[in-house]
Amino acid sequence: MARVAVTNKFDYNGFRFVNLTVSIGTTPAKVNRLSENPVCSTYDGPSATATSIVLKCDQALTGHFLVVQQSTPNSKLQLSIDEVLVCGT
Repeated sequence: MARVAVTNKFDYNGFRFVNLTVSIGTTPAKVNRLSENPVCSTYDGPSATATSIVLKCDQALTGHFLVVQQSTPNSKLQLSIDEVLVCGT
Protein backbone atom coordinates (compact mmCIF):
# COMPACT_ATOMS: atom_id res chain seq x y z
CA MET A 1 0.00 0.00 0.00
CA ALA A 2 1.32 3.42 -0.93
CA ARG A 3 -1.20 5.89 0.52
CA VAL A 4 -4.45 6.25 2.46
CA ALA A 5 -7.10 8.95 2.07
CA VAL A 6 -9.23 9.54 5.17
CA THR A 7 -12.33 11.77 5.04
CA ASN A 8 -13.94 13.12 8.17
CA LYS A 9 -17.72 13.41 8.40
CA PHE A 10 -19.49 16.38 6.90
CA ASP A 11 -21.41 17.15 10.08
CA TYR A 12 -18.55 17.00 12.58
CA ASN A 13 -15.76 19.38 13.44
CA GLY A 14 -12.36 18.87 11.86
CA PHE A 15 -10.61 19.50 15.19
CA ARG A 16 -11.15 15.79 15.93
CA PHE A 17 -8.70 14.88 13.16
CA VAL A 18 -5.60 15.48 15.26
CA ASN A 19 -2.57 13.29 16.10
CA LEU A 20 -3.64 10.49 13.75
CA THR A 21 -1.59 7.38 13.13
CA VAL A 22 -2.29 4.99 10.26
CA SER A 23 -0.79 1.52 10.55
CA ILE A 24 -1.00 -1.59 8.40
CA GLY A 25 -0.13 -5.16 9.26
CA THR A 26 -1.26 -8.59 10.36
CA THR A 27 -2.18 -7.87 14.00
CA PRO A 28 -5.75 -6.74 14.79
CA ALA A 29 -6.18 -3.56 16.83
CA LYS A 30 -6.90 -3.77 20.54
CA VAL A 31 -9.24 -1.43 22.40
CA ASN A 32 -7.46 1.45 24.14
CA ARG A 33 -4.03 0.43 22.82
CA LEU A 34 -1.98 1.75 19.95
CA SER A 35 -1.62 -0.65 17.05
CA GLU A 36 1.39 -2.93 17.08
CA ASN A 37 1.57 -2.90 13.27
CA PRO A 38 4.11 -0.85 11.27
CA VAL A 39 3.19 2.82 10.92
CA CYS A 40 2.29 3.94 7.41
CA SER A 41 2.09 7.65 8.23
CA THR A 42 1.03 10.21 10.82
CA TYR A 43 -1.00 13.42 10.66
CA ASP A 44 -0.67 16.18 13.26
CA GLY A 45 -3.83 18.04 12.21
CA PRO A 46 -6.28 19.45 12.86
CA SER A 47 -8.17 19.45 9.57
CA ALA A 48 -11.18 21.40 8.37
CA THR A 49 -14.66 19.90 8.58
CA ALA A 50 -15.60 17.65 5.63
CA THR A 51 -11.98 17.32 4.51
CA SER A 52 -10.01 14.44 3.03
CA ILE A 53 -6.41 14.06 4.06
CA VAL A 54 -4.03 11.91 2.03
CA LEU A 55 -1.30 10.15 3.96
CA LYS A 56 1.61 8.72 1.98
CA CYS A 57 3.28 5.69 3.48
CA ASP A 58 6.98 6.08 4.21
CA GLN A 59 7.45 2.58 2.81
CA ALA A 60 5.24 0.07 0.98
CA LEU A 61 3.29 -1.99 3.52
CA THR A 62 1.02 -5.02 3.25
CA GLY A 63 -1.35 -6.63 5.71
CA HIS A 64 -4.88 -7.62 6.59
CA PHE A 65 -5.56 -4.78 9.03
CA LEU A 66 -5.58 -1.02 8.48
CA VAL A 67 -5.87 0.98 11.69
CA VAL A 68 -6.63 4.71 11.86
CA GLN A 69 -6.35 5.95 15.42
CA GLN A 70 -5.46 8.93 17.54
CA SER A 71 -2.04 8.62 19.09
CA THR A 72 -2.79 11.04 21.93
CA PRO A 73 -2.83 9.14 25.24
CA ASN A 74 -6.16 9.30 27.10
CA SER A 75 -7.77 11.45 24.40
CA LYS A 76 -11.48 12.10 24.90
CA LEU A 77 -11.92 13.03 21.22
CA GLN A 78 -13.69 10.49 19.05
CA LEU A 79 -12.84 10.11 15.40
CA SER A 80 -15.72 10.66 13.02
CA ILE A 81 -14.61 9.00 9.80
CA ASP A 82 -16.82 9.09 6.73
CA GLU A 83 -14.56 7.21 4.31
CA VAL A 84 -11.18 5.49 4.06
CA LEU A 85 -9.67 4.92 0.63
CA VAL A 86 -6.61 2.68 0.30
CA CYS A 87 -4.40 3.16 -2.76
CA GLY A 88 -1.67 0.82 -3.98
CA THR A 89 1.46 1.70 -5.86
